[in-house]
Formats: sequence, C-alpha cells, structure tokens
Amino acid sequence: MVAWPGCRSRPHLAASTWRDRRVLIVFDSVTASPGTPAGAQLAFTGWEVRYADPVFDADTPTLFDFRVPQGRGSRFVYVLPADGHRALVELTAFVPGPAGPPPPAALAGYLHGGYEILRTESAVVPLHTRPARRASGRVLRIGARAGLVKASTGYGYQRIQRDSAAIAASLARDGHPFARPVPRRRYRLLDAVLLDVLRHEPVQLERAFARLFLDQPAARMLRFLDEDTGPGDELRLIAALPPLPYLRAATRQAWHRAGSID
Repeated sequence: MVAWPGCRSRPHLAASTWRDRRVLIVFDSVTASPGTPAGAQLAFTGWEVRYADPVFDADTPTLFDFRVPQGRGSRFVYVLPADGHRALVELTAFVPGPAGPPPPAALAGYLHGGYEILRTESAVVPLHTRPARRASGRVLRIGARAGLVKASTGYGYQRIQRDSAAIAASLARDGHPFARPVPRRRYRLLDAVLLDVLRHEPVQLERAFARLFLDQPAARMLRFLDEDTGPGDELRLIAALPPLPYLRAATRQAWHRAGSID
C-alpha cells in the first residue's frame, strides 16, 4: 500500500516471515524517509462528477490543461472520462514547497454547472529528487515512501509495479527483498532540472509540456513518464524544450551538486 500525508486511505504495515519464521521483514509505506526532504510537492483535489447529458468524449482524456487560474507554482487539470456522462476531474498543482490541496472553488470554476459530485479525493505528494534511504535493518520502505513517485510528473504506478516485481524476484531467488536494481541516476538529474525550473520560473512548465506533447510522439512521452526511455529518446525530449530556462536550471543543479561534495 502507498500512503502519504493528506492521503485519506488507511495506512498499514505489511510483514512476512523470513527463512526461520522468527525474523520479520517489514514493508513500510507509511513512515517518512529520513534525510530526503521534498524538493517540491504535488497537491491535488479531484471530483468524480456525473452530468445528466453526455458532455464527455469517453475516448478522449484531457491531460495538462493549464486553462485554470494560476497560483503559487503551476496548476493544471486532468479530465478522465468513464463514459459520456461521468468523469474524474483532477485539479493538480506543482508547488515548490509545503502546500495543501488546491481549493475546491478552483475546480468548481473549471466545470460547467449541472453536475452531481459522486465522490471527492485530495492529497499532497512529496516529490524527491535525491535517492531515498530504503532499507533499515529488516525494514524496507516501498511505494511513495521509497521515493518511487517520479518527481517531475508525480507518476508512480509503473515504477512501483516494477519495484514490487523486483522485490518478489529477490525474495524468490535470495530469500530476502533487498537485491533490487539500482535506479538510473540520469532520471533523477532530469527530474531535478525540471523541478528547479518549477521553483524559479513556474510559467515555463506550461510551455514545456505544450512543446513536448505537440512535438513528440505520444508513445515516447508515455515511456518518459514511466522511466522507460533510452538516452536517444531523452536527447530528443530535451531538444524539444525551450533551451534557456533549462540551461539555467541545469547550471544551478550542477553548482548545487558540486557544493554538496565534501
């Protein structure tokens, strides 16, 4: 299970026995990861709504719609239709520091009247660009607490599925869950640059996503969101971005990382 502050799901710890059935392995998705402060936060407020008339195209989701009032950071909307009458409408905000979920009034302003709210959801997800400390004795952090939410997008589902498969393979092969592939550093660097732009020039986020989705094949973008791209794909994506803001951000990150080396 994945849990984070503000999430309304009930958190829990899952444990299983190891070898002699006396020592527990604890898979922890609840407690905070030490030493990994969030560089930004992804906050969202969502409504599942239903209209009497068919107003949605069930085959066409809306992603990264920035046509909402902008506050601190950068805001956009997802619309994920279930059918012509019903959809999940999610107001999402990338915020450079601590934040609460976006106000429901901002979501109401995006929708036309005449809808029924079937359910609501809200949460704040910390976004980390530094590797999380995952293992401590017999405790292994998983999910969002393991730093598996992609910092530049807030996406984590595929990363968590791959990590879960690696944990299961390690248990079957080695009798413990700790033999997992090391994440590629270049993804963390790309995330750090994008979040740096968010902190210093948030207006650039809309321009970047517009350029990426207009100029790049959808399959390449989806691979990037799932961290399944190769260096060639990533160079093409970088080339599609407005150069100056990202060069400035990359320079700041290089100086920051150089200053962190003892």
